[in-house]
Amino acid sequence: MDRCLLVIYGLLAYGAGGLVSLYSVAFFGNLGLAHSLDSPPRCGPLFAISINTAWLVLFAAQHSFMARATFKNWLARYVTRPAERSTYVLVSSLLMLALFLGWQPVGFEFWDVRETWLALLIYGIYFLGWLVMVWSIWLMNHSEMLGMRQVWFYFLKRPYTPIPLTEPGPYKVVRHPMYLGWLIVFWATPIMSTGHLILSVGLSVYILVAIRWEERDLAAAYGVPYHVYRKKVPMLIPLAAAWGKQRDQQVDS
Repeated sequence: MDRCLLVIYGLLAYGAGGLVSLYSVAFFGNLGLAHSLDSPPRCGPLFAISINTAWLVLFAAQHSFMARATFKNWLARYVTRPAERSTYVLVSSLLMLALFLGWQPVGFEFWDVRETWLALLIYGIYFLGWLVMVWSIWLMNHSEMLGMRQVWFYFLKRPYTPIPLTEPGPYKVVRHPMYLGWLIVFWATPIMSTGHLILSVGLSVYILVAIRWEERDLAAAYGVPYHVYRKKVPMLIPLAAAWGKQRDQQVDS
């Protein structure tokens, strides 16, 4: 019975992650929502900025704290090891949804090209960012990232086996294509209000910091193969390694 309940819990977390991701597409893109990222302000700018800063701090604290091995080991004592990832996904999804619903638009537009041909181009780049993100998650086993694989192995009474280090698709070009997709989503917008800028800057900074922590965990998990991979493939900017080698060759010559 406990194995069945754990699968249901995993499915709940998996579904929550998927639904919030879909909501994210509409929220960041200002697509069909009464309250989205660049909606008209609902309160004064100082109060809105204070509320938004608090949301960003809470979001960064939750993601950073729950992603650490110490917390994972502590959590596993209460929800069992197979449910640890599902719990992280569920809590992160609910917090992200709360951030979206509680976000306060600030107003003042740095640019607005929605009435020009540039809007179509920018929206194309915006959806390209989502495509890169979804493709990256799918290639690296989306069920593992969303916790479903772990609870399914537990349900089948099979020992859990970690995903091996591979370099499929975009992972041959950059080490973190999922984060690259997020960065594209944050900044590819035909309208950039102050509230949008605050969220984009805040989450971009968090991603750049989180990558360092994640790479430390990956190096500990995979050892030498990951160190070799890190030297061979750039972190976020495609062709950065090739540019660096070319520059070094020019300096040597």
